[in-house]
Amino acid sequence: MSHRQSRYAASIVLLGTLLATAPAWAQTVTTFSVPGAFHTRAFGINPSGEIVGIYTPAGPGFRGFQLGVEGLTLIDYPGAVATAPIKINPQGDVVGWYSNTGAPPFHGFVRHDGMYSTTDVPGATSTLPFGINARGDTVGAYQNADAVFHTFLIRKGRLTTFDAPGAILTQAVDVNSEGDIVGVYRDASNMFHMFVLADGGFTTIDYPGATARARNRRPRRGLRD
Repeated sequence: MSHRQSRYAASIVLLGTLLATAPAWAQTVTTFSVPGAFHTRAFGINPSGEIVGIYTPAGPGFRGFQLGVEGLTLIDYPGAVATAPIKINPQGDVVGWYSNTGAPPFHGFVRHDGMYSTTDVPGATSTLPFGINARGDTVGAYQNADAVFHTFLIRKGRLTTFDAPGAILTQAVDVNSEGDIVGVYRDASNMFHMFVLADGGFTTIDYPGATARARNRRPRRGLRD
C-alpha cells in the first residue's frame, strides 16, 4: 500500500446526531472504530442509520464495513485486496469500488442482499461508483486510457456517460430518489465547479467569490452524448 493510499485511508470518523430542536451544529458526537483497525472512515449513511466506509487492517490494502442495527458487517469484494464501500441506499444496497492489487485499476461493485456484482464501464481503465438512490440508479466516474475522469449513470441496466459542457474532468458524486445528479467538474481554465443535472437541465453551482484550482492540467477530450 503506497504512502498516498495510506493517507487517503487514514482518518478517524466523527459522527454527529442532529436533534430536531438543536441549533445548526450537532450537540452529540459519537466516535467509533472497527475493532483492531488502524484507521476507520465513514462515507455513507442511509435513512435507517446504516453506515458504510473503510478501515485499514494490519495487512495490505484497506477493507469495507457496514454498521447498522444488526451490528458490524465487514465488506470485502471476493478476492480483492482493497474494497471501498462509498454509499448505501434505503434498501441497504451498497456501491463502491475494489482493487485486486490495492492500486489501479479500480472496479465498481454493487452489493445487494449480501451478493456482489461488478459494475464497470465498458472499455474503462477504472470505474468508481459514488452514489446509489432508492431506485437503484448508480452514478460515479470512470477513466479511459487518457486518465481523465468522466461521469456515468446506470439506470435500469442502461449506461449513460456524459461530461459537463466544456469540461476536462467530470465526476458525479450522488443521485437522489428523483434521479437528480450532483457532482463536480473542471473547466478548460483548470477551475473546479459543482453541478446539478435535473430534468434534463444542467446547472453550474459556484459559491459566490470562491475559487478552486487544480495543480495538474490534463488534455481536454471530446464530449459524448
